[in-house]
Amino acid sequence: MYVDASTRTNRRRQAALARSLRTKTVIADAVIELLVESARLPSANDVARRAGVSLRSVFNHFGDMESLCAEVIRRYEPRVASLIVAIDPQVELDARIRDLVAQRHSTYLVVAPLRRAIARSPLLRDALAVQTARGRLESVLERQLTEAFREELRRFPDRHDALVRLMSVTSFDFWDHLTRVRGLSPRRAQQQMGIIVMRELAV
Repeated sequence: MYVDASTRTNRRRQAALARSLRTKTVIADAVIELLVESARLPSANDVARRAGVSLRSVFNHFGDMESLCAEVIRRYEPRVASLIVAIDPQVELDARIRDLVAQRHSTYLVVAPLRRAIARSPLLRDALAVQTARGRLESVLERQLTEAFREELRRFPDRHDALVRLMSVTSFDFWDHLTRVRGLSPRRAQQQMGIIVMRELAV
């Protein structure tokens, strides 16, 4: 069967694109594995070794560590999104609070290695991809909290300030302080977070 030159060229391009995508995926997977192991941003050499590719290949597919971090964030986001589900505002307050802090715990466990690695990297802390992703996550978490406790929040004359307080005590930074700095078990950390939320809302 005759295949003309343009068809052969198109097939070669498709094959090259598929190879490039596979390599890009392997590199991003290597970064995630190394992040989970150490909660530190790996060097390009470490990534190349883990991925089984050349250092040149890492930089051919990702021009710098910021673009590589952006790809890792892109791959994290669907998993994180699957952990944040709507909380029925009609159920009892204590049940809603338990659900909220359990979801926060599950979400923060996933993002912790990346958040801690970025915090240690002056290069990435202020990177646009990082700030944008953080803003998206904060927006989702705030919307979940607002919808889950909309009736309780209506009672506050300073609804915005109450929401700020609730976001603060259910934030990654507070969870990280409880679990890593204070050394609380996951169960106790959720209990403490839940107690503070209950005190704020049970007015």
